Amino acid sequence: MTNERPVIRPATDEDSETLARLNVAVQSLHAQLVPALFKPPGVHTFDAAAMAQLIARPETIMVMAFIGEVPAGYAYAEVRHRPETAYARASRDVFIHHISVESPFRRSGVGSALLEAISSAGRELGIERLATEVWHANQPATAFFAAHGLLPYSQKLGRGAWEVRPDAARSDTQ
Repeated sequence: MTNERPVIRPATDEDSETLARLNVAVQSLHAQLVPALFKPPGVHTFDAAAMAQLIARPETIMVMAFIGEVPAGYAYAEVRHRPETAYARASRDVFIHHISVESPFRRSGVGSALLEAISSAGRELGIERLATEVWHANQPATAFFAAHGLLPYSQKLGRGAWEVRPDAARSDTQ
């Protein structure tokens, strides 16, 4: 753990390789939690080309955290627009897909700084609503988001090949 404050900046194409490496922790956790759905990290999961494609999308918000010159984590979010329908009002939100913090930097404020950067980017676009989805078994992530004011507002239920392994969630996720 470090006492140095993280520096957060937008990700660029030049960061694609680093982002792919940082994504291994997210992909590993998801594959451990829900192996029927997620592939273990490998050459065909989030590689540098996939990261570059995400960064290029206009609705993507991707930021990186550094401690000194060392990449400490990243966050990936998407601006979502839902049109008005006969039953629902139009809405926009910033949906957080990933927050990943490298193990040596967990519980040092890096995750909080990444979340604030995503939230700030949304506010700059006039969007106050922030959302994410957390696997029920990932209690560390649920606690992290709750501590930052993201509380349950909907619940997905499923049947079939949705074996979720609660023992796979790390206690030092954020």
